[in-house]
Amino acid sequence: MSEHEAYVIKFSLYAAIDGGLDGLARAIHVVRKAPIRFHDMAVVDVGKTKEVSLRVSGKKKDIEWLAKKLEKVVEVLEVNVQPLPTEMVELIAHKERIRG
Repeated sequence: MSEHEAYVIKFSLYAAIDGGLDGLARAIHVVRKAPIRFHDMAVVDVGKTKEVSLRVSGKKKDIEWLAKKLEKVVEVLEVNVQPLPTEMVELIAHKERIRG
């Protein structure tokens, strides 16, 4: 197994005040500072919260560091980290090879 593994980090942001844009910007700033590789992000508006899903890869300790930093962002309500299943990692790698 490689030293760098793929993960999905999901977190909820309180978004009732400004639509959640300030909190989302703060969370993205934290992600930018992390020593990980960012792949993609999805944000879904769910009333007073925004559900954010990040696909990232890196060393487990760096992913854990990122999760702890995200938990400190005022608007972040909860953070959940899950390793990507091997089948998904292989499918994504195959698609990236096809794209060139």
